[in-house]
Amino acid sequence: MGAGTRIQKFLVALANPAAVGVSPGPVSRLILRKAPSRFCPMVSVIVPIYNAEATLVATLDSVLHQEGVDLEVIAVDDFSRDQSASILENRAAQDPRLKVIKLSRNIGQSAALNRGVEAATGDYVKFLDADDLLSLGHLSAQVAALEETSRHLAGCRWASFADSIEGVLPRDEHTSRDYDDPRDWILDSMEFDEGMMPGWRWLIPRRILEDAGGWDERLSLNNDFEFSIRLLDHTEGIRFAEEAILYYRQGVSGTLSKRLSRRALESAWLTTELGCGRILDCEDGIRARRLCADRMQDWLFRFYPEHPDLATQVEKEIARLGGSNRQLRGGTVLRILSKVLSWKSIRRLQTTASRLGWSKIQHWKSTQRYRRHS
Repeated sequence: MGAGTRIQKFLVALANPAAVGVSPGPVSRLILRKAPSRFCPMVSVIVPIYNAEATLVATLDSVLHQEGVDLEVIAVDDFSRDQSASILENRAAQDPRLKVIKLSRNIGQSAALNRGVEAATGDYVKFLDADDLLSLGHLSAQVAALEETSRHLAGCRWASFADSIEGVLPRDEHTSRDYDDPRDWILDSMEFDEGMMPGWRWLIPRRILEDAGGWDERLSLNNDFEFSIRLLDHTEGIRFAEEAILYYRQGVSGTLSKRLSRRALESAWLTTELGCGRILDCEDGIRARRLCADRMQDWLFRFYPEHPDLATQVEKEIARLGGSNRQLRGGTVLRILSKVLSWKSIRRLQTTASRLGWSKIQHWKSTQRYRRHS
């Protein structure tokens, strides 16, 4: 069995232990960990946790099996009500690199991340969600990308999966390269790569994080859009680590991105305002205005018709920026309806259908689609 096959089989086991016939217990008991060299840089991996018992063991294993760096893992338990706390307690007893912060009340992801930052001692900081996985060698590849600079972020590749990462390939993104101007990366990401700017994408030199500041605790949904733009504002660019892959789990019930409450949608609008405001403060050109208007239009589709006050506010801002030609995206039925109905009429129909149970069917179809491609 080749090295590449062994690595893939190991990661498959982390994501879905039953698929390869292994028990879901901590793998670290079976592998002797080498003492890190005193010349290795320290990386602090911060994992915010809320009711993540189903995926937490795999996530911790993927981090604690990283080699080539001195490592501390700071797990912030945001008052979980499941078995997450027990998993953390047991694992911390086995591995002193895992430090657990147990909060006495639920304070939200952004505040939990900041508590982790306060406890971090590393030269670099990496954020990781409690349901995602790092490829073997992920951290050492990002550290190597920053060997000759302390004013850049290290980026990575990523792939989405549902149950298993077997056969899953990283996305081929336009921005998968070095950038010496962080503004170019931001605009290219928004135009060519869906503008996905998760905090887990970066390995962050500690000084840059100190200069940029922590997470905005007012934000929940899409909180990393504002954070990443503010972070990039304090850098000289990006160094891309091709060997570093993050496996992003999708289709998990109850994840932050799925909870579209009024408060979450207000957060989505605020982070969009703040992030786009930063972009336009530095580059108020035609391209930047169009890309910001398009991003706002995507959120407008979600706000209307259930939140008319938010929708009105967003429409005014889009008009101020010169308008957007963004269209509703969907399947065959939506494309047919778009020929005879306005997007607002279609959204009213979609909202009615959702109330009648169509959203559950859509969620099931989406989950099945991710599983077929994972």
